[in-house]
Parts: sequence; C-alpha cells; structure tokens
Amino acid sequence: LIASGSEAFLDAVVSVSTLVAAGISVLFGLSLEGFLGAIIAILILKTAFEILTESLSGIIGERVGVETTNEIKAFIRDRENVLGAYDLILHKYGPEKIIGSVHIEVPDDLTAKEIHVVTRDIMQEVYEKFGIILTVGIYATNNTDEKYQAMRDEISKIIGEFSEILSFHAFYVDEKRKVISVDIVVDFKAENKYELPEKITSYMKGKYSEYEYLIAIDSDFSD
Repeated sequence: LIASGSEAFLDAVVSVSTLVAAGISVLFGLSLEGFLGAIIAILILKTAFEILTESLSGIIGERVGVETTNEIKAFIRDRENVLGAYDLILHKYGPEKIIGSVHIEVPDDLTAKEIHVVTRDIMQEVYEKFGIILTVGIYATNNTDEKYQAMRDEISKIIGEFSEILSFHAFYVDEKRKVISVDIVVDFKAENKYELPEKITSYMKGKYSEYEYLIAIDSDFSD
C-alpha cells in the first residue's frame, strides 16, 4: 500500500511537472523538460531505494532499539530468583513479529522444577508485555559459599584493569572439576580481544592456581 501510494504521488508529480514545463515553454520559450525529467528521475530512484530497503529489512530482520532491549532486561531482572539478564538478542521480522533469546543468571541451588517455572514465567510475561517470542537460557551462579564470592570479587578487580572489557557475567566455580568459567563482554572496537582470556587466566592463576579457566569472549549485541 505504501509503495502504491508513492507511485500515485510520483505520477501526480510527473503530470504537474509536464504542465509546468509546457506553460514555461509557451510563455517564455524556455525548454525545461530535460531538467525537470532528471529531477523526477532522481526522486523516483530515491523513493524506490527507500521502499526496497524498508522491505528487505523486514524480511532479513532488523535491530530492535536500545530503549526496548534495556526495558526488557530490566523487566526480566525484576523476576523472582533472577540475578541478572544477559546476552539478549532480538530480531524484528516485519511490523509485528519479534523473536529472540536471553540468558538469565539464577542461584545454583534451584531445582529443575523451580528453574522451569522461572523460565516459563519469563517467556509468557515477556510475550504478554512486549509481544516478543523469547527463548531463555540459564547461567548458574555460586551463592552458597563466601569463598566463591571472594573469587568473583577478585576476578572483577582484574577485569576492571582492562578498558576493552565492558562487563562480565556467567561466573561459576565448578569445585568438583576445579574449573572456573566466565563470559567477558568486549568492546567491538577492541583490537586485542583474543589475547584477553589468556591475560586474565594468567592473573587468576597467580591467586587460584589449582583451577582451570574457561573464559568466553562475548559481545553485547542488544546495546
């Protein structure tokens, strides 16, 4: 309908321009048909490009605004047993359909039944409030021992020394396997981002040498 309306408008412009050019030619003997034709051609190409771009964006999927993503993450963080919301990725297909995924951080002592309730409630409430079909993934976080909180604080200090790292999440200590995992959110402009996990591991090994480290590089696509 928008394209059809644009076509009708351009037809009207062509008709008016023809009359204007004819009138000037009769009254003043000036021939402006070529000049006006060039302007109209440029206007038609510009309108066609805008319509095509908008249509393709709707088909391929376009980015949702930062205000919306921030509102969604804040809404999710307010749910019971949710300690954080990360890795939100949304794709908009057309004027009404938005689908995406998000990871939430939950206490590691929740049962599968409790996690099921949390994720299903988030999916339903996000759809009702925002009209978004959302898949929810899980990050567990240690919340049963002050030792792990001290380790989290230590890695937070280390990460704070790197300006390229915007934030971190998904910190978890697997005591049985002696593995510490964490996701770091790195600036898109960072040139040395693939060196950062090794540097952080080197720092952490100096404090907690008995653990292995799994550090994943992440990007905040929603921002």
